[in-house]
Amino acid sequence: MEDENRNDRKTDEAKQSDANSPAKEVSGRSHLLRQTLTAIGPIMSTISVGATFGYSAVLLPQLKPDSAAAAGGFGRDLNASSVFWLENKLNDYDRDHRITTSSLDDESWIAASAALLMAPGCWLSGILMERLGRRVSQILVSPAYLIAWATVGFAPNFTALIVGRLLSGLCVGLQGPLGPVYVAETSEPRMRGILLAGISLAIAVGILISHVLGTWFSWRVAAHLCAGFPVLSLLACLFAPESPSWLVKKKRISDATNAWLYLRGKNAAAEFRALEYRSSETPENSTTGGAVWNSRTFLAPLAILNVFFFVQQFSGVNAVAFYCVQLIADVSEPADNRNAHYATLVLDVVRVVASFFACWLTRRCGRRGLALVSGAGTASSLFVLGGGLLFGLGTPWLPGSMLVVFVFLVSVGLVPLPWLLCGEIFPVAARGLGSGLSSGFAFVCFFIVVKTGPAMTATLSNPGTFLLYGSLTAAGTVFLYFFLPETKDKTLQDIEDHFLRNRNAPAAAVVATSNTIHTVGDDSMKESHP
Repeated sequence: MEDENRNDRKTDEAKQSDANSPAKEVSGRSHLLRQTLTAIGPIMSTISVGATFGYSAVLLPQLKPDSAAAAGGFGRDLNASSVFWLENKLNDYDRDHRITTSSLDDESWIAASAALLMAPGCWLSGILMERLGRRVSQILVSPAYLIAWATVGFAPNFTALIVGRLLSGLCVGLQGPLGPVYVAETSEPRMRGILLAGISLAIAVGILISHVLGTWFSWRVAAHLCAGFPVLSLLACLFAPESPSWLVKKKRISDATNAWLYLRGKNAAAEFRALEYRSSETPENSTTGGAVWNSRTFLAPLAILNVFFFVQQFSGVNAVAFYCVQLIADVSEPADNRNAHYATLVLDVVRVVASFFACWLTRRCGRRGLALVSGAGTASSLFVLGGGLLFGLGTPWLPGSMLVVFVFLVSVGLVPLPWLLCGEIFPVAARGLGSGLSSGFAFVCFFIVVKTGPAMTATLSNPGTFLLYGSLTAAGTVFLYFFLPETKDKTLQDIEDHFLRNRNAPAAAVVATSNTIHTVGDDSMKESHP
């Protein structure tokens, strides 16, 4: 018996030595590269999402009748010639189809109209990604987004501009749950965190790009240039594989095996077998029945993620992004419009730097700790910002510096983590449904915050608004302390097991935890390409 155990240990050591060989390391790097390239498509589309978020901040000042940058961009004159052919053509078009806002209500509708269809877009996305697949759904988003940006850029009147913003919001909703789910299901645990954090980084980059374009070009030129990102997304997705998890769920085992081997290699066979096992226990149409709605593995993540999204939105992060130029001009008196534009770009750079930092943190730190630190820091910065404005302390430096601190702290945790968890926390049988519902709820909150932003600041003043956002963020952080689980470096099956009340099924537990499986053969899994 001892001889048999000794032989088994030698076999395991030999396998471990083989896994650490240079050939294996090169193979591992090639699969990591494939996972990264697969994530490029969703990330490119998400840059367009960020551009949608930031676009109103540069659009609204240009639509003011008395604005010095009314239609030609910051510091530009519509009658001035440009070396940029597209700008000259669109300036000619704009002189014949000038759009201006006449009231605060017009401005709030232009900003909030983009958020109006985000929630329905999320719910539709959940249906599409379950029926058509993650990759096909991602491909369909690109032409829709291209049409949305073109509608905004060529809008002949106020109504057409609103329609373009509505279409943009619908595309944001379609992309919201789709990107995290697609990226999570095509990446391994050690890469999943950084790639999902890359989605939030893409939003920050998109906001920066839209603000830069809107600062130096007219809002029409900015819209047409932003339309390039959906095109890049489409090209990337045409060469990407479908999600193996979705293919297994649809019983397309051969296609799933090919996609899995392309992305993960044959050394991850155990996790693939666990995925097959879990799928075989779940009917293909399970998301349409009552089983999911009565399941703790679905309802508990849905509740936790909805609260997390509520905290994210009611921290005021998107109110700051949508009304950034005017907000900075208000809280940093006596800043003029020119300084407000420059300060907006500074905040954008801070947001991008924080998002890069968040990508690094998701590789080093747990999701739970990062969420709590970000939530507590965000609430504290809002309290200091609101209190400083209320008592007139340190104007303009204290409000300005606190806005920088707020943007940094909210961007390293509260902004990326809910979207990251959107692709991790739901069971595979209901991942499309769960991510669609939770992100839809996020965009309902998004719309409420953006639509009520001007009225709230008019009623409560800037100090009162920031203090309210800080109180809601603090309360939500307390909830996350008690209920948010840790998901870092866990397989998607391990995360699902966390929410199971009864763990009396040892076979399922063993199969679901890929790290404990050493007996699954790899002979049936040969290197392949989708």
